[in-house]
Amino acid sequence: MDYRTVTLDKDREAAGRTILKLADEVGFETQAAAWLHLAEPNAWRFYLITSMIDEKGPKWIYERLLKFFAKVGLPKGITPLDIYIGSPSDKLFSQLPFSLDFEDEEGGLCEISDPSGNPDFLLDKGFFYRLRKQKIIARPNQFDLRVRQRLAA
Repeated sequence: MDYRTVTLDKDREAAGRTILKLADEVGFETQAAAWLHLAEPNAWRFYLITSMIDEKGPKWIYERLLKFFAKVGLPKGITPLDIYIGSPSDKLFSQLPFSLDFEDEEGGLCEISDPSGNPDFLLDKGFFYRLRKQKIIARPNQFDLRVRQRLAA
């Protein structure tokens, strides 16, 4: 993979930090968090990658996460439709540059390209807040409990 630095607007950059902070607050166990730009469709999407999806499935996670976001509010200009969750084993996420292995509150933006010209390569840009090479053990019961506690507060 090749990487080049590109820019992301400040509001989107700050929104990503806020979303990750909120997810961490409820024990989401995020292995990777990033704004990813896919060539098709030509759009930025915020992704939270967790192995919890392999155990509980997307419906179970979204039900809790969306209730929590509705209570605490998302950053201005961000809707739940901007946030995607996925498994580290998904095809798209296998293309993330986990070799970078970092966590940076400020985030880091790079343009990603596949020099081999692989037509299945889906990404063209990413602004990464967290990329953990080692798989994070998901604790869905802890996540569920923290969400319920925040909703009751």
